[in-house]
Amino acid sequence: MIVFLEGVVDHISDSSLFINVHGVGYETSVPTSVLSRVASGEEIKIYTYHHIREDDQRLFGFIDLSDLEIFKMLISVNGIGPKAGLAILSAYGVSDIVAAIQREDDRLFASVSGIGKKGAAKIVIDLKTKVNGLSLSSSKLGVQDKLLQVSSNELVDALVGLGYSEREIFSHIKEIDTSVGIDKQIKQALGILGK
Repeated sequence: MIVFLEGVVDHISDSSLFINVHGVGYETSVPTSVLSRVASGEEIKIYTYHHIREDDQRLFGFIDLSDLEIFKMLISVNGIGPKAGLAILSAYGVSDIVAAIQREDDRLFASVSGIGKKGAAKIVIDLKTKVNGLSLSSSKLGVQDKLLQVSSNELVDALVGLGYSEREIFSHIKEIDTSVGIDKQIKQALGILGK
């Protein structure tokens, strides 16, 4: 079982990192928040979940252990696989996920592409008791937490619809003033992304 990788980022794609560990390359699927925090040539330590199926093996990576812990909880829910777990962590930060489960807000999960109402409800029901005693000492307000303040996924959906990649958007999202309406946020984002 591969529990972490420590090496150099060799390549960054839209959804994964290629990490060179002493001459061996590992492709690791990561949340979009990780993509915005790293650069090619940078040394990195990433905690991994090694997903093994009969016909496939994949690594899913996280910079913070709290992200890995929540990911493992999410995929323990029947019907929520690693891709769905990663989509949730790409859309929301750990603190928001835990808070949504604690207040039984399944709408947060239903807003993520690929998670239906039944799956969202199941996440809340199955994880309610598991997250109550959870200590998220390394949980920080990251890019994804900031994204939640920026009218949730509305801004990202609008910009993706205009042809921008999620990676481009997440690398600049922190520059947007969240105190204004969504129309002004989109104008600001277009100004920033158009530079």
